[in-house]
Amino acid sequence: MNETQAISPFPVPYPAIAHLMQKRRVTLFLGAASSLVNGPPLQLPDGPQLANDLMKLANYPGKNTDPLTKVSQYLVEFAGDRDLMLDYIKTRFHDNVPDDYRCSLTDFLSEIPTTCIPRLIVSTNYDTLIERLLERQSVPYLCISHVLGRSKYAGRLIIYDKLGNFSKDNIWIRRDAEEMLDDRLSSEEDHLVILYKMHGSAVSYIPRNDRDEDLAGSLNSIVVTEQDYIDFLDKNTTQRLPIQVQKMLQQSQFLFLGYSLVDWNFRLLLHRLRENQVGADTKHWACLLHSDPVESVFWQRRGVNIHYISLDRFLADLKQNLIKGGP
Repeated sequence: MNETQAISPFPVPYPAIAHLMQKRRVTLFLGAASSLVNGPPLQLPDGPQLANDLMKLANYPGKNTDPLTKVSQYLVEFAGDRDLMLDYIKTRFHDNVPDDYRCSLTDFLSEIPTTCIPRLIVSTNYDTLIERLLERQSVPYLCISHVLGRSKYAGRLIIYDKLGNFSKDNIWIRRDAEEMLDDRLSSEEDHLVILYKMHGSAVSYIPRNDRDEDLAGSLNSIVVTEQDYIDFLDKNTTQRLPIQVQKMLQQSQFLFLGYSLVDWNFRLLLHRLRENQVGADTKHWACLLHSDPVESVFWQRRGVNIHYISLDRFLADLKQNLIKGGP
């Protein structure tokens, strides 16, 4: 990747994006960097940093440039087990994250009108920053992720509406989830936010020594190892989402924040979403700092207009357009 900052050929259409956000027709996609920009010094790790942390935990014998998927697979198969890794992720991305953790994204979402917060937010992050923010803002939400692995609940959904202790009530089959969503979306909760955590939520892991032996080790939603990605992508997991969430994805425009263009699973996700997109000419936007000419062409051909600008600057300018009410 070319590490010099690129210059966007056209200005960011902030008024247009703001207008669509006011209509709640934008789905927000959050990558790792969205939780890091302007965060505290001891911030959440990105992919390479988490890989480095797991290398130390596993006394990893491979290259220090090996990807997170490979390192975590080694940790699970040779140096420890899955519970060790999941417990570490829960500690790193939830338990040890202070309640006052702030970054550019949390500041943006807390300062815009709550009516402009997208009704669907898709995240590949394990952290619980969005849930904490929505609870502070008294914005109702439902967080959805998939039960993975060899659990007897595999293939079901984990759904919660507040952070806290988990029970069997948080495990849903798709049919029941759709009935519940119908009720919630048709009620007076006009500003209900659906948070779909594609790669799982750190808070949902229950250690095997938990008193609830039936659930311990079962609520595993974390996608991190090579095998996790194979299982997640091979089974086309997004098709097991409630139909209401699938319709939101089909009918909205996407705003990508904090993603890397070289993230291959992100490529596949966009490809699948675009296959079912309503309107072949629907345009989406991505905020990126650095450029790769080949990757840029790849994304632009898939309807994503790339704007090379720092995330904090992008969010600050978008906030101003939302506060002043658009054009």
